Amino acid sequence: MRLLLKANTDDLNFLANNDLELDTNINKFYLKNINNVLKFKDWIPVNDFNVLAENLYLFEITRTCWKCHKETKCVCIGSNSCFIVEDSSVRHSEDLMLFSYLKGVPGKLTRYLEHNCNYKFGYSKKINDSYFLNHCSHCGAAQGDYYLHEYPETSFYASLCYNNAKPLKYAQFLNKYIVPISGRLPCYDEVCNSISVMLTHMLSGIENRASLEISQSKVNTLLSKAQKTEDIVL
Repeated sequence: MRLLLKANTDDLNFLANNDLELDTNINKFYLKNINNVLKFKDWIPVNDFNVLAENLYLFEITRTCWKCHKETKCVCIGSNSCFIVEDSSVRHSEDLMLFSYLKGVPGKLTRYLEHNCNYKFGYSKKINDSYFLNHCSHCGAAQGDYYLHEYPETSFYASLCYNNAKPLKYAQFLNKYIVPISGRLPCYDEVCNSISVMLTHMLSGIENRASLEISQSKVNTLLSKAQKTEDIVL
């Protein structure tokens, strides 16, 4: 799958670059070898990207809004085939990862998430930062990522822990090109094996990712336990 750059044939310096090839159908350059992506980071259409997703999914659950106490839809995006960009390295992963605290995705995907999912960029007082937030379909209150990703009982992976969990749905995006993403990686095994996270559970009595052993291998089974819905074409 190709990774498109923002450059086109008007950018003459790219015409003779051996790392690139021109897609004449759309007049855009794409990268031949994804391992060279850091050389062209300023030409990727998402700032500070750390994920390059080949497979891309939209996950959906319902939760009770903290403000109006009505049921509302919440979503996140994830991948089980992507490149992780860290410092000066690029590695491929086929583990299922659900991304949180999303900072940026390409324009078409941004518009889809805003208009169809009420998932849009906004400010969170709790963490004093801005990221893509779910918003209640009834009162408009922001639904922060902590309870959707870190608190198992109300998370997207609740079905891995509780028999009475609300059902998880997912749809696959039929993307023609690699999707650059800026967001937080879940680091399932690191958190699962964290002594400090386990101590937090022991002191508070509140279940968390360590106490319920939310490992990467367990999360990899999530698609098989979820309900697949219609594919999404952007």
